[in-house]
Amino acid sequence: MVEYVVPPAEVSNWVPPPSVLPSNISPWLMIPPAFEGGNVVYKFYSIADDIVFGLKENPDYPVPDDDAVLVGSSHGWLALFNESNNDLFLWNPLTGRHVKLPPIETLDLGGERGVVSQVLVSCSPELQDCRAMMAYGPEDRLAFCCPGRSTGWTQIGDLYHTLDDLHYILDDDEEDWDLARSYMSFVYSTKHKLFFCVTQFGHFEAWDLRNPDSPMLTPIDLSVDEENYPIASRSEEELELKKLCRTVKFLVVDDKSGDVFLVRRFILEQVDSNGSFVEVNYENSVTGYDMGYPYKTIGFDVHKYDEENRALRYMDGGSLDGLAFFIGLNHGFALPADEFPELKPNSIYYTDVLSPPEWIDCIYGGHDLGIFSYQERTISPCFFPCDVKSITRIMPVPTWFTPSRE
Repeated sequence: MVEYVVPPAEVSNWVPPPSVLPSNISPWLMIPPAFEGGNVVYKFYSIADDIVFGLKENPDYPVPDDDAVLVGSSHGWLALFNESNNDLFLWNPLTGRHVKLPPIETLDLGGERGVVSQVLVSCSPELQDCRAMMAYGPEDRLAFCCPGRSTGWTQIGDLYHTLDDLHYILDDDEEDWDLARSYMSFVYSTKHKLFFCVTQFGHFEAWDLRNPDSPMLTPIDLSVDEENYPIASRSEEELELKKLCRTVKFLVVDDKSGDVFLVRRFILEQVDSNGSFVEVNYENSVTGYDMGYPYKTIGFDVHKYDEENRALRYMDGGSLDGLAFFIGLNHGFALPADEFPELKPNSIYYTDVLSPPEWIDCIYGGHDLGIFSYQERTISPCFFPCDVKSITRIMPVPTWFTPSRE
């Protein structure tokens, strides 16, 4: 593997400007930056070329806020948020250009401080029809704006679940609860021109935001194969292990076919040096993290959205239709491996989504990334080691970045 830091005068010679990037370019993994002579060097790992290269900050387009943290990656743009002043903006690391987004205070935060979990865009924010969607607040509510044109965010989606939504999980004495409708994942489909969303409890909906003055909701009631949903397993042992896990949902779209997938990720919240589950004990922790035992992803289930029959179809037999999935803080997307020979077919490339905040002194975080073979049910490393004994803290958290021609 070669590591190459590009001097300022050579940036445009070594990395082509976005307008001439090839149409088929596999994702880059954005890894922690380096600091040279007081300058920040942003670093990326290219899967296709198996090299690490660095881009020095463009002095003509400096990053507007050095204290901002990454809250999203989509279509060649990164979303950044400063928790201290609530500044929110989009930044293209290849061109240095940035687009300021409306302040989060334009939403009713109910007296809570500004919290942003994720921001994704439908396309380049420099295009007129771009829409940005955001999960915000401690309960991950949903809002959208038109980057560069909106002066505020528009809240969409119900704030609370209805009793009909939750009749299968609430006891009789709990039916007067107001349970927040938390959005766990959303993704834009170019084919459908819709944002697909999934809530914490697995409810689906789609939003047409083409007319920002009249956002249109399409609820999606889906049938499922109860033998493989919400958890699929090949053995009783696998089932019991998955029941011990924290689950995180991701929506993934294949823009070429328009297919939409639900990916359920299983994460053991505490493992020992052999990767075995350790009973969680937070009694002596003020942070909610046990500093001695890291978390680790152990597997995935994938279901395909059957639009015609309004159903979720379990992807059995180890096949993902020859696709490579990419999930994490980025918009979930899939690429056909036969067009990208450097990618492993029927695999899930994943990055960490549970990393403790930077202010927590911890020996782990950012480490939970790798390549999961859906067929073999095995995990292999992607740039960083993935075995438990090699776990160390990686900050900022590595994130998938999609170089864009726009």
